[in-house]
Amino acid sequence: FVLDPPLIYSLEPDTITHPNEIITIRGRNFNPIGRNNSVGTGDFYRAEIIEASRTMLKIRFPSWSLAGNSGFSVVKRVPIVVSSSYMTSNDVPLQIIWHSTWTRKEDFPGQARYLGVAFSVSNKGYYGTGLAGYDNYLFKDFWEYDPLTDHWERIADFPGSPRAAAVGFTINGKAYVGTGTGKYIVSTESDNNHFRDFYEFDPVSGVWTRIADFQGVGRHSAACFVINDEGYVGTGHWGNDAPYGNLQAADDFWKYNTLTDTWSEAIRFPEPAEGAVGFEINGKAYVYNFNKLFEFDSMTWTRKTAPVMETTYNVAF
Repeated sequence: FVLDPPLIYSLEPDTITHPNEIITIRGRNFNPIGRNNSVGTGDFYRAEIIEASRTMLKIRFPSWSLAGNSGFSVVKRVPIVVSSSYMTSNDVPLQIIWHSTWTRKEDFPGQARYLGVAFSVSNKGYYGTGLAGYDNYLFKDFWEYDPLTDHWERIADFPGSPRAAAVGFTINGKAYVGTGTGKYIVSTESDNNHFRDFYEFDPVSGVWTRIADFQGVGRHSAACFVINDEGYVGTGHWGNDAPYGNLQAADDFWKYNTLTDTWSEAIRFPEPAEGAVGFEINGKAYVYNFNKLFEFDSMTWTRKTAPVMETTYNVAF
């Protein structure tokens, strides 16, 4: 006689958001003895089988099956495959969105705000500038967080004008902060309110130094990242949306070279964006913009699979 390979019809649900969530696989030709089936993602992810029949498997992915502990985040789409009697099924996609464990730390001691700048350098975190309320009350103070002591200390103020929605990145032990706006309320802002000035922060001396101005149009709510020891700043909001105004979401990107203190235009982002967010993994940059994720290798932007969050002004690290 001839054995038919297992066949998957569907997964219920097709997205999981926490460890040990039960997934029902429906199909045919499964082994009714659970341990005689193997369910995984085609690589090192392996599921526990908790119930089995010829047409159904119930499985779960415990935290250790992915990372060894629950303090782990995964956002990816993986192919689920069933193996039985040395035969392998078709694959059906499963979206995994797990979030790591968060622990509350000492509260930020400065005045409550939003649209500030954050970065990390020399094993410490930094946060400053920003906006309070809806009356354009802006800040220029900066604070340092030490994770070893769980304590914040105020450092030298940002030397530029108070601002909101600026950007910050770090290269070789120093931080770089710039752009932003002095009037965030969009019904009254104009190009004159958006900044191009940039500053370098040395955590050893605690000194801010002005560097070359950003060479694109002044803007706020831009995205930034670092690859190949160069800082990239792009997209964002310029202009205003007052009656007959010129509200614009930008698509240009510029890169900063710390050795020459110069900016040069880089490859444009695939679409205009405001409030997008950037991060770097293994030498490549990623920018998330309202349900779309793009990868950048310093020469080419490539669209990638992304979670559907339908949000902007996200946080990434």
